[in-house]
Order: sequence, then C-alpha cells, then structure tokens
Amino acid sequence: MLRPQEVSTDDCPSPIQFETVLRIYSPLRDQDGRMIFSGMQPGSEVKAAQELYRECFQNVIYTPDWNTIYFTIHDALLADLQIPSVI
Repeated sequence: MLRPQEVSTDDCPSPIQFETVLRIYSPLRDQDGRMIFSGMQPGSEVKAAQELYRECFQNVIYTPDWNTIYFTIHDALLADLQIPSVI
C-alpha cells in the first residue's frame, strides 16, 4: 500500500486510514518498547485477535463474563506474564 497524499479520494485511503492499517499490522509494544505481539499477518483479519483470544482470556486469565471490548495493553501484558506462549 502506498502512503496517500494529504487529500484522499474514494479510491485511496485517507492519511488517518493509512496510519490505522499500519498500526494493525505493526508489532504491539509495551510502555518500554518491548515487542509483545509481532503484529497481524495480511489476510488474518477474518479471525482477528478479538475472536482468536477471547476464550483464552475468558477461561484462563479472567472469568467467562470478560468481554473483548475492554481489552487494553494491560491485558496483553498480564497474558504475557501468565502464559507467555499466548501473546
């Protein structure tokens, strides 16, 4: 994907949309810059992290009523501490 110009068209993402896509595929890092997740692979959007890890967070890290809408970097760090192979 090419970085868009300042003015977007219907055929091209806006600069904000472009930056969002970059963040989705970029590594997730903690406050110290340590990589805790390598980033999504192109084509993996169909089974995004919300669904892939939901049951693990509900049944291993938290309780079954935990909801992915509350996911933050702190949840990723907790998972990395408790079960490093998950994240």
